[in-house]
Amino acid sequence: MSRLQHPHPAGMEGSHHYPVGEATSVQAGEGRIAFRVRLGEIGELFEAPEADPFEDQLRVTSGIDDIVANLAVRRWKPPTTFEATLVVPASEMADDLQERAAAAVRRYSRHKLDEAAEEEARARYEGYAKTPFALVCSIIAGVLFAGLHLAPFISDDVALLLTPLPMLLLWVAAWHPVEVIFYDRWQPQRDQEIYRAVEAMTITVEAEPA
Repeated sequence: MSRLQHPHPAGMEGSHHYPVGEATSVQAGEGRIAFRVRLGEIGELFEAPEADPFEDQLRVTSGIDDIVANLAVRRWKPPTTFEATLVVPASEMADDLQERAAAAVRRYSRHKLDEAAEEEARARYEGYAKTPFALVCSIIAGVLFAGLHLAPFISDDVALLLTPLPMLLLWVAAWHPVEVIFYDRWQPQRDQEIYRAVEAMTITVEAEPA
């Protein structure tokens, strides 16, 4: 059995096994996503060790980054449970290590949730701030469009030639607030979804098998 392979946990029979990185794997079954994260030391859960191409390193990314990167490209439906088994050297094991690791993951998640909420609020404000400008430009574009087609001194050929100008003004006016309100807010909302999953994750700590 390779170091990325391990028996299915209870209730995970028939699930799919996906390697995330050299030291992280995930099993995704119906309503359950379980990570197995091997760490050279518990600090690597949040801080990636410095990469050295001349060394055969266990990992070059942090454990939490592996988890977040996998969740970022995965869809799930509620109710879904999230689990992470942290595998550390036997010398790192302590009676309270699991409790401290779980508390650290929750604190980290809450910090990231606050950051995402602030980013979403900023995007929402920018979208609302640009809305009046967009409305003014839209009115100007409408006036220009009507003038081109209703003014008796403008020929149909000239009106047809100049029609793209108000249409372009209308598109430019609408694009920025639409982009901010819908597109720029999507990523912070997705981040909140991911870190809520991480915050709710059940953390288990195991010693690396000899």
